[in-house]
Order: sequence, then C-alpha cells, then structure tokens
Amino acid sequence: MRIPIRLKLAGALAVPLLALIGVSSYEVVQAGNEADDAKRETELALASVGPNSLISNLQNERNMTGLTLLGLAAAVDLPVDDVPQARAATDAAIIELQEFVASGSPELEAIFADGLAAVNSGLAAVRAEVDAIPQPYGLELQPEADAMFLSYTEGIRALLDDTIAVAYSIDDADLRTGVEIIGLATLAYENGTNVVRGVLLGQITGDNSIDARLELARLNAITDRIDAEMIGRSVGPFDGIPQSYLLTPEQIAQDELLKTFENTGSVDIEQMLGATQADESAGTLGLRADVTQVTRGLADDILSNAESRQSTVIALASLAIGAALVIFVLATYSITSPLRSLTRQARHMATDRLPKAVQSVLDTPLGEDVVVPKVPRIKVRTRDEVADVAAALNTVQGSALDLAVEQAALRKNIADSFVNLGRRNQNLLDRQLDFITDLERQEQDAERLEGLFRLDHLATRMRRNAESLLRLAGGGDTTQNAWGGPIPIGDVIRSAMGEIENFQRVEITTLDDAVVAASVGSDLSHAIAELVENALSFSADDETVGIRGRRTDSGYVVAIIDRGVGMTAEQLAVANRRLAGEESYTVAPSRYLGHYVAGHLAYVHGMKIELETDGAGITARIEIPSNLLVDHATASV
Repeated sequence: MRIPIRLKLAGALAVPLLALIGVSSYEVVQAGNEADDAKRETELALASVGPNSLISNLQNERNMTGLTLLGLAAAVDLPVDDVPQARAATDAAIIELQEFVASGSPELEAIFADGLAAVNSGLAAVRAEVDAIPQPYGLELQPEADAMFLSYTEGIRALLDDTIAVAYSIDDADLRTGVEIIGLATLAYENGTNVVRGVLLGQITGDNSIDARLELARLNAITDRIDAEMIGRSVGPFDGIPQSYLLTPEQIAQDELLKTFENTGSVDIEQMLGATQADESAGTLGLRADVTQVTRGLADDILSNAESRQSTVIALASLAIGAALVIFVLATYSITSPLRSLTRQARHMATDRLPKAVQSVLDTPLGEDVVVPKVPRIKVRTRDEVADVAAALNTVQGSALDLAVEQAALRKNIADSFVNLGRRNQNLLDRQLDFITDLERQEQDAERLEGLFRLDHLATRMRRNAESLLRLAGGGDTTQNAWGGPIPIGDVIRSAMGEIENFQRVEITTLDDAVVAASVGSDLSHAIAELVENALSFSADDETVGIRGRRTDSGYVVAIIDRGVGMTAEQLAVANRRLAGEESYTVAPSRYLGHYVAGHLAYVHGMKIELETDGAGITARIEIPSNLLVDHATASV
C-alpha cells in the first residue's frame, strides 16, 4: 500500500504534537483545579466574614434591646440608635448570609445549616417576648432583660461554632489565620459582653458575693487568654493588628474598672457602660473589622492570582499548541511542497521533456549536424536533500542528452561511412554494368550472352541494395540512372522487376495507363522492387505475386498482392508505421530494412504505402498523388 510522504510526516510530527497537547491540557486542568480550590478557599473565607457580620448585628440588637429594657440605652455608644434600627440591620444581615450560602457550594450550606436554623427559629420568638413587655422600662426589668440576653446568645453561639468550622476547612495558612482571628475577636467580644452583663447583674441585684466576683474573674481570664491567642496568631499580613486595638488606653481603662469590681464588688454603672467600647472602629470590634478587611483582601488576591494563572496557562498552552500547529504545517509544507514540485518536474521530464529532446536529437537527418536542444533544468527552492535529488536528476537529464548526442554522432559517423562505402560500391557497380553492357553488345554466342544477362541482373540487384544503403544512411539522391523524361507506369514496374530475384513469379494482371514524372520514376521503381521482393520472400516458392494498377480520383494506386504467411493486426500496425516513416530503422531487425527504404522513398515524394490483409496474404498499396502524374499529351510532347 502506497503511503504518501505527507501522511508519514504527519505521523512523525503528530507524536510530539500530541504530547504537547497532553501536557498543555494537563497544565490547563491543574490550573483550573487550582482556580477552583482558590475559589472554594475564598468562598469559605468570605463566608466566615458573613456570619460575623450577622453576629455583630445580633450582638448589637441584643445589647440595644437589653439596655433599652433596663433604661440604660443612652449610657453606651452602640453602632445602632434604637431597637427598630438594630432589628432592621439584623434582618438585612440574615438575608445577605442566606443568599451567599445558597449561591455557594453544598459544603458551605452544610457548614451554616445549624447556625441559620438556630437564628431563624429563635429570633422571632424572642422579639415577640420583648415586644410584649409593657413600658416604662427600668432596672426592675432585669429578669426579663437577662432572659432575652440568653435567648439571643444561643443563636450567636451557633453562628460562632459555624465560623470555627469554616476555619478548619481552609487550607491556605494566611486565610485560615484571618478567619481564626475573626472568630477569636467575635468570641472575645461575646465574652466581654457577658462580663459587662455580669457586672450589671451584680450591681442591679446587689449580688456582689465572692462567687459572683470569681465568675467574673474567670470570664476576664478567658478574655485575656483569647486576647493572648489573637496576639500570638497575628503573623504575616495580620502582624501587629491585635496589639493596636487591645493595648489602647481605653481598653486598659475598661479592664481597670472590671478589676475594681472584682476586688470591691462595686463599680459605677454609668462609668462602666461609658468605658465599654461598642464602636466598630475601636476595641475588639475594631480589631475584627480590620482583620476582616485584610482577610477580604487576601481572599481577593488569592482568587485573582489563581484566575490570572489559569488565564496565563490557557493562553500559553493555546499559544504553544498554535505555534506547534503552525510549525507542523510549515514543516510539512516545506518538505512536501518541494517534493511535489520535484515529482511534477521529474515526471514531466521523464514522460515528455526528455523523451522529446532525445527524440529530436535522434531524429536529426543523417548527414546533418546535431543541434542539442535546450532543456529546462529542474529547479526547487530548497537547499537540502531535495535540492540534491534535483541536481542528480539534472545530471541524469544531461547525461541522457549527451548519450543521445553521442548516439546521433555515432549514427552520423556510421551513416557517413555507409554513404562513402555505398557510393564507392555504386560507382564500381555502375562501371561493372557499363562493362557488362559493352560485353553484351560484342558477344555473339547465345549461351555466353545469357550468362552476361544473368550477371547484369545480379549487378543491378546489387546496385539497388547499394542505393538502399545510401537512402538509409542519408546519402540524398542516390539515383544515377534516372530517366530523362516522364515514364509510363508499366516501364516503372518492369524496371522494378529487373532489380529483384525470381521476377518470373510476378504477374502483372491489370494495369491502367498512367505516366509518372521523371523525378519520381526511379524512386517509385525502387520502392516497388523492395515491396515485391518482400512479398516473394514471405510466399511459397510455387506462389506468384500479383501487381495491379488503377487510376483513382486522387491519383494512382499500385497494389502488390501475395498469398504468403500473412501478418497479425499488431504486426501490420508496426509495419505500417515503418512504411509511413514514423520509426527509425535502427530499432528493428535487418529483415525489415526494405520497409524502411520503401517508406523513406514514399515519404520523400509524398506518396503513401500501406499494408492490409483479407485473412490470406498481404496487399501492399502504393498511393501516388495526382501531382506526381503527367497526362499523356504532355508525356508525348
């Protein structure tokens, strides 16, 4: 099976190309996975911020509601002005978190399922209980305010647990640290709120017992431990943030008031509430807001870097594959295009250009100088092995032309030798015939005269062979015995009979009158002699050869009919090519030289010779055009 070189090149180049595509696809998939992981990480990190926003609003709503019930709302500077505003902020935060979780992954929904359920189930009930409490509000509503505080705290605790679970699911160290610090800050704020609640509860109820103060000391110790943990975790992008909020004079003043209550069991409530830092820009809330902002920035950077890397990998992979495809196409084209051009030119050289050039050299008439044809060289626009093959083919082409020229020169030399030898033989034979003629005139003895006639006949046949040799060798006009005027066709045929052996077996059956021009008489006689002798040679010794002659509308036809061995259709076609002068006599055996001689003589004068068969023997037809005939009136003048 023939496999084109283009397919072979494609197969050879496809392996590295497929490998490149495979590696590029792997890198693209890896980059996509990294982008998905980064998206998941940032989603979790931002989700942890969301709950803290809800926690902050729940804390604000709880604190504002409790202070309002106790009539102390004006004592603390909370982020909200009243209970309705706090509730509206909480509702907005719940909706925001629910939408964020719903648009995220199933993992995110699972993490915040418990916290959201706790908030949604308990918030409406506690609000209804608060709204049912009649005014005026004051310190006497401390039991109701404390029950309300504990109800809000349950939902806040559930959300805090969810935030801690988020931190465990984050792999990036900086993001995980940010989420942990946010959770710790929220927990510290919640714990500090419980401390303030305990102080208020002790002051309002008068419970300043050792147990109550020890409980507050325990809560303060927890807060200190959380603060220390936040400071210990503040590395990298969070370095110094907790310190800037936890070691401020305001925070130290609040801690001193708490220590006073622990030691004495008494503290000024107004002063205590005034020192409580409930502003989003200070204390634990400020710390949480600052860390939240840094965490958001980290999440955005991680996601942006991952998406940028993914885009870069895709772009580079596409560029590499595109460049590889371009190189593949160019490499294939750079190899196959010169090869196709070389194949096309080589085929044209082998089937058309070179054969015609060689044939034109070989067809140079004998006796003429050979003109070497200019044959275009094979050209390719490369400097590689294809160019070497083109150069080799050009060398082959040149060698073939040189060989043809050498052969033509050899033929010319041989032809010149044949012409020289033929003319010498012809001159000797002419002198011999003249001498024999003189002897015939002088001889009176009948037997000797018959011998001289036979000798004359042999010499005449030898002269015809010499003339044939001169014709084939390109000796030009070989006849030295041409008639001086127009010749009747019968004389031409009888002259031909005088140049063949066994002329006794030839019968002239029907012969229309005609006169041929003097210039063609001798050559026509020679052609008839060659054809008749050929017919006799391929017929049995007891068979005769008939000659007919008749006029036609286009001239005159001489038919030579034998009943010999015959010829096949293929042999007839080859013989007719020889008789038409379309084939060189050097390519056929010597027994066909008569065909070449007759064909050459007919071609020179514009006559046509053709062999045909009816299944038994061969008929040779010589068509003499009317321009070679002379009418009787002209011939008789």
